[in-house]
Amino acid sequence: MSSHDEVDDQKSKIYKDYSNEECPKNNANFIQKLLFNWVNGLIWRGYKRPLQLTDIYRLPQKYHAKEAIRYDLNFSLKYPIVTYIYKNIILKSYVYLIVKIFSAILSVAIPFALKMFINYIQSDDKETYIGWIICISLFLGSLSLTFAIEHCYWLGILTSTKVKTSLVCMVFEKMFHLSNCSRRTFTLGKIMNLISVDVDAFSKFFWNDCIDIFVNPLKIIGLLIFLCITVGVSGLVGFGLMLVTLPLNIFLNDKLCEHYAESLKYSDDRLQSISELVNGIRFLKIYAWESIFMEKISRERQKQMQCLARRNVFLIFIETINQLLGGFVLFITFLVYILLGNEFTASVAFTSLMIFVSLRSALQTLPDAFQKALGLKEASIRLETFLNARELNPEAMGNIQETFGDIEIIAGEFSWGDSLNSPRRHSQSSISTVDSTVKTKSKLNKRRSIVHSKSQLGLFQEDSSLSSEHDFIQQININSGTTARDRKKKLAFKESNGHSLHFRDLFFKAPSGKLTIICGPVGSGKSSLISALLGEMTKIEGVMSAPKSVGYASQIPFLQTMSIRDNILFGLPMDKSYYKKVIEACALDIDLSSMPGRDLTEIGEKGISLSGGQKQRISLARALYARPQCFLLDDPLNAVDTHVQKHLFKFCIQGLMRDTTCILITHQLQFLPYADHIVVVESGKVTQGTYEQLLDLGIDFKNIVDRRTRGNTLLIPNNLPRPNLIPLSGATTPPIIISNNNNNNNNSIPSTPEINLNHSPNFLSQKEHQMIIPLPNSPVGRLIQTESVPTHSPAITSMKAGNKPPLLVRNEFSLMNLEIDSVIANEENEEELKKLATLITEESRETGIVTWSVYKKYLKTSKSIGVLICSVLFYLLAQLVFQGASYWLTVWTKDRIQPHPEGIDHNLFYILVYGGFMVLFSIIYPLTIYLLSQFTLASSRNLHKNLLQAVIDAPSRFFDQNSSGRILNRFSVDTSEIDILTLKLISNILYCGSSVIVSLGLMIYVNYYIAAPVFILSFAYYFLQKLFRCSVRELKRMESISRSPMYSFLAEAYSGLSVIRAYGHTNRFIAEFGHKLDHYQRICFYAFSTHRWIETRLDLFASVIVLCASVFSIYSSDMNPGLAGFIVTTSFSLTGNLSWTVRCFSEFEVRMNSVERVISYTEIPSEAEMATFKRRRIRPYNSLANIKPSTSTSSFSNLEGAIEVQEISKSRSGSIAIPSPDHKFEYGEVIFKNVVVRYSDTKAPVLKEISFHIQPLEKIGIVGRTGSGKSTIAMSLLRLVECSAGSIIIDGCPTSAMDLKCLRKQIGVIPQEPLLLSGTLRSNIDPFNEHSDEEIWNALEKVNLKEIIKSQPQSIDTIIHGNDDIFSQGQKQLLSLCRVLIKDFKIILMDEATSALDFTSDALIKRVVKDNFKNATLLTIAHRLDTIMDYNKILVLHNGKVMEFDTPHNLMSDPTSRFSKLLASQNVQK
Repeated sequence: MSSHDEVDDQKSKIYKDYSNEECPKNNANFIQKLLFNWVNGLIWRGYKRPLQLTDIYRLPQKYHAKEAIRYDLNFSLKYPIVTYIYKNIILKSYVYLIVKIFSAILSVAIPFALKMFINYIQSDDKETYIGWIICISLFLGSLSLTFAIEHCYWLGILTSTKVKTSLVCMVFEKMFHLSNCSRRTFTLGKIMNLISVDVDAFSKFFWNDCIDIFVNPLKIIGLLIFLCITVGVSGLVGFGLMLVTLPLNIFLNDKLCEHYAESLKYSDDRLQSISELVNGIRFLKIYAWESIFMEKISRERQKQMQCLARRNVFLIFIETINQLLGGFVLFITFLVYILLGNEFTASVAFTSLMIFVSLRSALQTLPDAFQKALGLKEASIRLETFLNARELNPEAMGNIQETFGDIEIIAGEFSWGDSLNSPRRHSQSSISTVDSTVKTKSKLNKRRSIVHSKSQLGLFQEDSSLSSEHDFIQQININSGTTARDRKKKLAFKESNGHSLHFRDLFFKAPSGKLTIICGPVGSGKSSLISALLGEMTKIEGVMSAPKSVGYASQIPFLQTMSIRDNILFGLPMDKSYYKKVIEACALDIDLSSMPGRDLTEIGEKGISLSGGQKQRISLARALYARPQCFLLDDPLNAVDTHVQKHLFKFCIQGLMRDTTCILITHQLQFLPYADHIVVVESGKVTQGTYEQLLDLGIDFKNIVDRRTRGNTLLIPNNLPRPNLIPLSGATTPPIIISNNNNNNNNSIPSTPEINLNHSPNFLSQKEHQMIIPLPNSPVGRLIQTESVPTHSPAITSMKAGNKPPLLVRNEFSLMNLEIDSVIANEENEEELKKLATLITEESRETGIVTWSVYKKYLKTSKSIGVLICSVLFYLLAQLVFQGASYWLTVWTKDRIQPHPEGIDHNLFYILVYGGFMVLFSIIYPLTIYLLSQFTLASSRNLHKNLLQAVIDAPSRFFDQNSSGRILNRFSVDTSEIDILTLKLISNILYCGSSVIVSLGLMIYVNYYIAAPVFILSFAYYFLQKLFRCSVRELKRMESISRSPMYSFLAEAYSGLSVIRAYGHTNRFIAEFGHKLDHYQRICFYAFSTHRWIETRLDLFASVIVLCASVFSIYSSDMNPGLAGFIVTTSFSLTGNLSWTVRCFSEFEVRMNSVERVISYTEIPSEAEMATFKRRRIRPYNSLANIKPSTSTSSFSNLEGAIEVQEISKSRSGSIAIPSPDHKFEYGEVIFKNVVVRYSDTKAPVLKEISFHIQPLEKIGIVGRTGSGKSTIAMSLLRLVECSAGSIIIDGCPTSAMDLKCLRKQIGVIPQEPLLLSGTLRSNIDPFNEHSDEEIWNALEKVNLKEIIKSQPQSIDTIIHGNDDIFSQGQKQLLSLCRVLIKDFKIILMDEATSALDFTSDALIKRVVKDNFKNATLLTIAHRLDTIMDYNKILVLHNGKVMEFDTPHNLMSDPTSRFSKLLASQNVQK
């Protein structure tokens, strides 16, 4: 490319902005519309300079997405989408139909005019004016035909645009209503393929072929009738031959489409794998699992290429038949004609030839139309299946009793499957559920009477603090009241979708304006309960009252690729005063102060540039800013430090959310005393009550935590002896609500561990009473034993006294005093901050012509340039043979061959030679296409291979700066164009170009006068195509770039469907997608118009050549009728071929933009190339010689910069070699020496000259505030980000000198955000199949997942669909631990690996780590400081610097140390 699209500000100001101007077509007159003169301004601007978006007019209003028709489809029909479009759009496009029929009539009339012209030439008595009339008729006929065809194309484009806009909008809107089962079926990759491939198939078919498929047969019949008039009954023989070949053509097209459809299935799988690769690239890199996806995608690509190769075989047959059919029909027709004894004249020969030229055009387009129609069949089925997929049940979404009071679920039954009445189409009208509601309420009244009678017996205790009639603490385990019809319905539900009920007889309550805390073990169903409240689960039965507006913070935060401010506002207008309060309440002020763009800082896709805690707090801020009636917070405290947790709880949950209904899921049970209502969930069982009622059970939270923090065993042993039992003082039957779930669902994952409800909790032993360990086997008791609550807080005492707990106080150590205005951009510095805030780079666009370097790289990629050269030569030879057959007719009509071969009639001799030309062409032409197809397939295969390798090897920063939609665009649309269109376009260029060269040569040979107008018009051709190419090239580049944001937005919306639906922002997202679609369609609209502009002018020039050829034939005295007929018919074919050559060449250059874009990605520097170091000989040292016992007692609390590490001494050898690729760690010694890490050259360093030395087998805890650089240490150790300065040394070997995969394979990682990949459960634990099943089962048993996995239908071979929801976030973290357990790592890195775990599972991991990682160096990034108290050393980070690095004892001994203050903030005893 000549240059990148960089226009400086001063230059851009002098150019007029046309983007807000109305489309000039709206005000154009008839002539301007006829000749497309309204495009002149755009064409000239493109010629003068590379086009910019500001040079392009507005899209006409009627083609906007908001104006698109949403089809009311009747799915009882076979092809409802096609039927609807024909009935409501095509048949109502009267102008389109009239122009199409007019062009068909002209196609029949032109051969008739040619016959008159030849008769005029061969007549003896010639009147000049008659000749001129005939010539002008030929000229006007040719011009009218070509203009009619061009306007048919234009009208077809407008129709196609409407169809495409409607279908894309329908697909996007349908996505928001998909049920959970439908979402598992229709993955993101499949939805993207629906839009990029299937909708595109509709767009192409309804461009022109939708009418051609009906008009062309009529045109063929008309031409055959005229042929029969010309040659008599011989024409019927030719017609019969065409009828015979038509079924063959349809069969071949059917086979071609069959293989193409098969290739699309593999393409779906390939794109899904690539999407998974791109979205999980960091996960794959840290495990060095890229090769797995490389092989998987390569296999899918190979299968796709095999299908395309088979498709090309049928394409060769189809193209050969299409080209030969006209010639062979002509041969058979002439053969029968002369065998019947008719005289063969020039009039008969060239009139028939002209008819067959028109026939060949119709015959070429008709099979293509059938081919697209058959391709449309597959696309239609796929789209209809999607649009008819089951949706979220309106009863679960729209028929909930909306309330401003308490949020309740009464006798609810929920499942992740689809109910039998789940709708298949989205409807705006609600579905009546009066009968089911009355039925449910009658059952509930019966249950309430049972509950009331039990309360009279003293079995339940009323809650005086709650006002609603359902505010009670009850035990409900009632299965009565379910009729046989209900059981039959539920059984049918289970059998219909394979999902049993997740919640059964669920009673839940969240008091209005109060704080409800939901807690429970990992995988117990806490998030599912929130999903039920949001309507994401299918409600089978029961009554639910839900809030009118919700602020939802999901467990995995949904963030868009935009600024932090926009993510918080989430489409709402800016209220600056309240916005400041939200920023402070969510503790974002400190984070924003360290960001270059403050709150305008752009975050990467899915918040990739932020820490886990920052993502959670932005999600929480969004919920807070929405000011809803109810907050649903799914564990937002899991990824933040304890002092930040307290801040969030005080200023956010107890602050701005105060007096608002708030439902909080958390494992941080130190906040339980502050809850108005507590809900414990386990295995679908719900236990709930107030804090006072739990205290009345005899649960002493303070004593439990005291035991835990003193280092006692966290879990009560199952074999705990039970001595003499004594009654608990004042004990009665415990006031607990339990909603029972008899769940036998094999597809849902039970909790860990399972709790026994059969143990009586009314008595405690003497010893247990003294220790105050209540209810060891109850859900609440088992949970509370291992959870942390404030040990010195006055909350417990206050709660016992019946008072509300005091509010938390702001922690002086945890938060800085910042001026809030300093972290919020204002009008004065907004533009400056936006420049600093940009993370996602603008997609680069080359300008100017596609240089030869791109073509050279494309040619070299194929590694078969010789094949292309042979193909070009064969195309020229094929055209010489084909055109030679036409010229042979002039020889035949003149009877120039004298004498004739003996024994053969002269007519038979000529016809046999003509047949020989056809046979020779039938041999050369398919060989030509075959060679070309091999060339294009090889290029496509190698380009995709290089692209995949380059993306996999790209540095992590590349994925921060480029959205997944942009990357996927290279693998989907660009790759599809290279696969399919390059063969077609190159074939058309070579065929039409060789035809033009041979035709012009023969015309000049026959009549050299024609050379003059051809020479003059060639300059006009050149100038026009240059004008056209300058504009269309840039438009195509902009089209490619504008397509990426559309796909990126689609991917974002798909990943955040539950959040978008919860906030009720579906319509806003649909409108935003519509704007992006309008932007894309706007560029396409004007790109199409430029095509029509050039075509009309090329057709005008070609018609002038026809006029010149006919006029010169009149005035050539020696011109015989045969030569006159030949030159005119050749000029007619030249008309189409010349225009098609220029068009195909321009289109090919445009499509080479896809090649250009792919090649640009193949040249991305790899991770190793991006490193700031160079491999060189290093000063060695013997790591073992420097290992000394850790006896240091010094504190590092006063360090502000780098710390000194022990000097590295030289080894005896004096030098070491660069490590081999299979280099293995032996000891696990890690040294950071003056390490500086920055994510961008323009940004401040994240790690600032940090230094520390970790001895082999040491256990190091890494702590610090969110954003202090903890995760960056992990990333730099794994070389996901390279050191800007300093070095990291492992066992004496700098990591910079090691092979990346070798390095990463030897470091076991348990990430903060675990990820499951598509495949089996086994392949997610052991992807390389290096370990036995026994080893894997042992690892699963160690993390208490063995029984859970065994309960699955396919056990360890259970199929997982991507990051499937059948596992909770905590269970995914336990599976990540399994990956490390089965290998023998010398270095293990745990990056906040227990953030989503309850304390039971946290204690489990602590025990597993202690027992299994004794022989490894362990680095743990932790928020829960009690998990690292027994480690060798603690590394305290602050603002990218090492503040302290010493033993826990030494750091705790210093009350001024940061670590001591962190311990104090967590209430962990020293």
